[in-house]
Amino acid sequence: MESLLANYYTATSVIIVYHLLSLEYWLSSVSESAENANEVSESTTSGDITRHAARSRCTASLRRFPYVQIILLFLAVGAMGALAIDVSRQLTSYRLIYTAGPAFILVGVFIVATIATYVRGHAAARGAMARL
Repeated sequence: MESLLANYYTATSVIIVYHLLSLEYWLSSVSESAENANEVSESTTSGDITRHAARSRCTASLRRFPYVQIILLFLAVGAMGALAIDVSRQLTSYRLIYTAGPAFILVGVFIVATIATYVRGHAAARGAMARL
């Protein structure tokens, strides 16, 4: 049973690492769009077509946030966490806090990382668009 629980935690960790890498990719594309928008706002006048193009790139990068992936991976992480908690409840030789605790921590990491990345990316893009 302990090895099954370890496999659940390993699989959940792999899902979360993949999720974090894809969020980092999205955040870097938003940051590049924001940096480009800042450069355009400093080098052009207010009616320039380049500003409109930079604003469109910022908006497009915001729209590329992986909502569907987040929902699917959250369901996978939630299911793996539920299975791990179920298995950990059957392990009577260990306390529940030690066997189920990592499941709560992994789900918490998934949620906090998603929200923090979303807020950070939107703040960067909205700030850059406000300067345009």
